[in-house]
Amino acid sequence: MTAVCGARGCSKPSTSQCPKCIELQLPAVYFCSQTCFATIWSEHKLVHREAVEVRKARVYQPPEFNYTGPLRPHYVTPMRTVPDRITRPDYAETGVPRTELQKRGDTKIEIKTPEQVEGMRKLAREVLDIAARAVRVGVTTEEIDKIVHAACIERDSYPSPLNYHGFPKSCCTSVNEVICHGIPDARPLQDGDIVNIDITLYHNGFHGDLNETYFVGNVDEESKRLVRASYDSMMAAIAHVKPGVLFREFGGIISKTVRPSGFSVVRSYCGHGIGTLFHSAPNVPHYAKNKAVGTVRPWQTFTIEPMINVGDWRDVTWPDDWTSTTQDGKRSAQFEHTILVTEDGYEVLTARTDSSPPLFLDGPGVLFREFGGIISKTVRPSGFSVVRSYCGHGIGTLFHSAPNVPHYAKNKAVGTVRPWQTFTIEPMINVGDWRDVTWPDDWTSTTQDGKRSAQFEHTILVTEDGYEVLTARTDSSPPLFLDGVDTTAKGATT
Repeated sequence: MTAVCGARGCSKPSTSQCPKCIELQLPAVYFCSQTCFATIWSEHKLVHREAVEVRKARVYQPPEFNYTGPLRPHYVTPMRTVPDRITRPDYAETGVPRTELQKRGDTKIEIKTPEQVEGMRKLAREVLDIAARAVRVGVTTEEIDKIVHAACIERDSYPSPLNYHGFPKSCCTSVNEVICHGIPDARPLQDGDIVNIDITLYHNGFHGDLNETYFVGNVDEESKRLVRASYDSMMAAIAHVKPGVLFREFGGIISKTVRPSGFSVVRSYCGHGIGTLFHSAPNVPHYAKNKAVGTVRPWQTFTIEPMINVGDWRDVTWPDDWTSTTQDGKRSAQFEHTILVTEDGYEVLTARTDSSPPLFLDGPGVLFREFGGIISKTVRPSGFSVVRSYCGHGIGTLFHSAPNVPHYAKNKAVGTVRPWQTFTIEPMINVGDWRDVTWPDDWTSTTQDGKRSAQFEHTILVTEDGYEVLTARTDSSPPLFLDGVDTTAKGATT
């Protein structure tokens, strides 16, 4: 069979082969002339580079070190390049954040304008959501980094971690016992892993920073509790943000939230100011009885990013001088948001959106009985109760079908969440006791003690990597939770 030229648009018979492909024992690529070969070289040479990196990964041996857990470093590919058109922070070329270093020790907190804040919104969230959709068994964190890098460039943004103090990648990926600053490498994610992806973008002169921890396949119960505790502690601290609060108060709230779980709060790393600089004042420690200085003021921006460990809070740094792991080798989880202080509260600049991939137990492979535990844990602090007599259900051609989806903890529901299932989640929450009484009409179900009850419900479609709320609210949906709305205003009906 006669080979044809590999250049785009040329189909002439060819006998000459790429010499580098021969050397690397890659599939043959033919060309009819040096002219045609030159037209494909800039693209074709990437094949050689990838083949070389794959071979290096296969023979890589981690450095000798007293690793505290089962995880080991794997091969790290060379630093990626950024197009000249992208605006860069001052450390992009040298690795030295000069302005940050000049302001080290400065406790003055940067105040933003509304126009500046716009430069910190959304883009980092978009990129993290793209990265999260790639998380699955068999994917390497190097592949996730490649996706993150491309998504940043598509948004005319510089990936802030890249060459920051020499960091070699465009995001941080921290797996299992890694607390933070994990370097994306050639290790495939394994069933049962947890992985934190930390994204920061530099766009229009400002950084935006966030991270989340995700499940890989079937994760053990302790890891699920750990990840949830990390998220809950972050959100509890964020809810306390308002002008006049002292920065040292957030650590007490986080520690109090985590304490009942028996987990610990990492003390070696803290939240930080962010804006024109990647890291600046204030420092925001996450542990109780810290000595942080400063008071929350309107138009400040900073991160809250608690790192929570199953065991001891102390950390050990790997020989790469970046990867921070737990001292006892047990797992760690983290979440982070960038917060804007408003005149009377806060705004989460990196908030999740309706299209963000699911967290916790929402993905395929979850057991239906697990939803009840999440609902009960969420309701428990309020002192309310979860009704047990009714449950969510499958829906489609039939009004009600399998599965049953109980809303209370320690239920015995059977079955596993799989793609393209549709079902409802519709918890009924009572002020008092969970038990019910049915009226003589054989339909109306009331609380046994006569106290009030409330409910919400959605129909859920399970997708290949998460879910879609088929009955989601729209921009034109009437508002919820608005006490005292004046329904007699102009245009309202009575």
